[in-house]
Amino acid sequence: MRRANIYPFALALVLVLGVALWLTRQDDSPSDSAEAQTTPAPTAESAESTEDLSSTSIAVEEPAVVSNGEIPAQPSPPTTAMNSFDEWAETSRPKDSEAEAEWLAQGIALARERREVMALLISEDPEQAILAAISPRRRAQLPAEVRSNLEELITDEGFYGVLASCNHAPGEEHLSACEISHEVVLDFGTFDARFFNAHIYGQRERRLTEENTSLNGVAVEQDIALYEYDALIFDDGEEFAPKRFAVYYRGQEHLVDTLEEAEALQARFQKSPDGLF
Repeated sequence: MRRANIYPFALALVLVLGVALWLTRQDDSPSDSAEAQTTPAPTAESAESTEDLSSTSIAVEEPAVVSNGEIPAQPSPPTTAMNSFDEWAETSRPKDSEAEAEWLAQGIALARERREVMALLISEDPEQAILAAISPRRRAQLPAEVRSNLEELITDEGFYGVLASCNHAPGEEHLSACEISHEVVLDFGTFDARFFNAHIYGQRERRLTEENTSLNGVAVEQDIALYEYDALIFDDGEEFAPKRFAVYYRGQEHLVDTLEEAEALQARFQKSPDGLF
């Protein structure tokens, strides 16, 4: 009897242990499913966005190059403005009234652009401004409406002043504490007097104040680029055929046939008060 009663208890114990083991495994499985829910599988849209992002991160914009492997040089705005006006000046004046008005309007606009460039050159590079000046003969061939919008050519005589504004203690060197400026006055002492801030270079820097001297240059508003010498040479004159040379001195035009004659005349006119040149 005792041995027969043991079997039911043993069977019950096995069943209890089996249920406990099954419950333990069920407790571990939810954590796995929760982890799976926090990292969902990528959808088609997320995969596409990831692909786009990777493509933009490696895209590099390459500079445009020409066939020889060099980056093409772009013309600077001053050069572009000068060339554009020169190209327009080479075109013929249209005979049709409507086309002529359009042509003239274009010339005025280009002249104004050129004037802005010249104003910058006068203050920053007066020598280049002189070299870029339009010759008297070419200027005379342009319409009056265009000429009035260009820089002004000065071939005259007048006052040239070297001014020093000093603010220093006695005994200090002037150059270290003084601001030097240059002035040009045309028709000095009259009601029609015109005053310019002069921008100089080269031999002109050695000159001192002169009450009456030869003045040649190009001006925009109140600023003038002043030529370094007393006499200025152009390769043509205002009313004469090209391929001649005009020497301007004290507002007078002197015409010669060769460059050698022009340079000899320029040297003769050149004033040298201090013997430096």
